[in-house]
Amino acid sequence: MNIYILGSLTEVEFSFSDQTGSYGSCSTVINGKSIIFGGFRSSFQNQISLVENCRLTRIGTLPFPFHYGACNTFQNSDRISEALLCFGLDDTSNCHRFLKCLKYYFPNWVFSFDGTSVISTVSSNYGHYQTSLGSIQNVPIALGAGYPSFNKHVESLRGGSWRNLGDFPFVKDYIYKYSFVTFHGDLYLFGKI
Repeated sequence: MNIYILGSLTEVEFSFSDQTGSYGSCSTVINGKSIIFGGFRSSFQNQISLVENCRLTRIGTLPFPFHYGACNTFQNSDRISEALLCFGLDDTSNCHRFLKCLKYYFPNWVFSFDGTSVISTVSSNYGHYQTSLGSIQNVPIALGAGYPSFNKHVESLRGGSWRNLGDFPFVKDYIYKYSFVTFHGDLYLFGKI
């Protein structure tokens, strides 16, 4: 594989262990570790995989398929990082969070998935399938949706419930298949406007 690094074309070898992939998945960084959740193919639709040393290694299994979902990392009220996984194909308005530790791989984590510790959290007011999960000052932000609801609704998760913030004003009917990035406290949207 060739990629550009600081303007120079560089050849990089990247490998995938069994039952891993990135198509239709989501990724987040937790305590400096890049983690991929779910995906579209049946062999990795419920994966929890670690990206490290130019390799994707499966380290766990979600108790549900997670196709084209959105994920991000947030700190809970105890200042502990938690991964929030939301809006997969099988439940376009539901979210899950992970609490326990995969001690072998991440001895300092207070949450993740050990095969039993997935917790469903409150569902959003609208479906947000094929979107991204943003963060503004540690507050989860959901925007728009693809199939089947096609919308441009904006919501935030505060105080244990999703709150409607109105419609995104920069598109006519709907927005989906974009990416959010938080940089220096600001939320940026890439694509599909």
